[in-house]
Amino acid sequence: MINQFEMQLTQKYVSQYRKSSKKERGQILFDYCQLTKVKRNTAVRRLLRKRLTPIIYPIKRKGKRRGPKTKYLIVHKNLLYKCWILSGKICAERLVVMIPDYLIQLKKSGKINPYSLDDIKIVRNISESTVKRIIKTFPENILSSLYPKKRKGNLSLYKQIPIKANFGSKVTQSGFVEVDYVEHNGGNAGGRFAITGNYTDVFNGWCVRATGFGKSLSSVTNIHEILMTRIYHKILEYHPDNAPTILSLLFYRLKEAETKKEKTFRLSRSRPYHKNDNAHVEQKNGDKIRLLVGYHRYETQPQIDLLNSIYEKADYYDNFFIPSSRLIKKLLDKNGKVIKKEYDKPKTPYKRIIEDKTVDKKVKTILKIIYDKLDMVELRREIDFLITKLKKTTG
Repeated sequence: MINQFEMQLTQKYVSQYRKSSKKERGQILFDYCQLTKVKRNTAVRRLLRKRLTPIIYPIKRKGKRRGPKTKYLIVHKNLLYKCWILSGKICAERLVVMIPDYLIQLKKSGKINPYSLDDIKIVRNISESTVKRIIKTFPENILSSLYPKKRKGNLSLYKQIPIKANFGSKVTQSGFVEVDYVEHNGGNAGGRFAITGNYTDVFNGWCVRATGFGKSLSSVTNIHEILMTRIYHKILEYHPDNAPTILSLLFYRLKEAETKKEKTFRLSRSRPYHKNDNAHVEQKNGDKIRLLVGYHRYETQPQIDLLNSIYEKADYYDNFFIPSSRLIKKLLDKNGKVIKKEYDKPKTPYKRIIEDKTVDKKVKTILKIIYDKLDMVELRREIDFLITKLKKTTG
């Protein structure tokens, strides 16, 4: 907060700063920073903020100016500024078509009586590209460039979570989980609808799913808690995309575990607009979610209950009985183009975990007990019945 002394000092230096050369301005900024104990960027903004006010009076140039003669003088810019303010500061594309009408309105109210008819005629015929260029020089737009707009998402959170490109390409054990969320909005993002959380282990292909209402923190937290009961082996690292809600949940749980000095996980994120950084879970989104429940809009509690029942059965069915292949290597030609892909022998996620030496023996024992109790035929029948029931709710 600027105090009385700094305000008086700023007013004193404004006139000097405005009239000085580049070298002299540097010395003025140095003196100002020494007296006020503020950073150089802050000093520059204060001095600019004080001087950036609309100038309505033309300034006479001393000496000859090099280059072509200026067509649009300050008087023309002032007329355009009045039109821009009258319009509510609209963009140049919309402003340029209405300038003649705005000039008529301003003339009726007597706002442009001091200006000559020749100057008004020049402004009336001004081009769109020139309007864009002049609007950028208006005080409000210069000030807005000094204070950038807030970006989407939580920037302070993003800075603390590292980015990993092509996550999972060098993973050699279980515990590295990619996270993503699928919207069930039926092509209409308005209103409240269901989302499905998908957690996929990169190494063994273990995939679990659950559904909640909307993208709120409470909904995502509930989905996360459900899925944690269906992943039995230890998670070493989570890798979501840049969705702020899931990042916040995992980040603050990580910090909470660190303060308690408990064994915890690592957290990384994918690059914005690079879906291939989460290739494994993105593939499962199509195979294990869209092919299973479709692209319909789900927005009622009975539908969400049905989705969760389907996913609960499907998780057992897919993880214990449906095999998948893992990419071993790619063969490239001299231009770097992929000409062949080699895969390992298809195995179920359950068998991959059993064969993984890094997974705890207690986890393997639990999974063997679950496997012995499962009936694949009965699971398939229950899943088909629930899907048919879900389809009836979509009309």
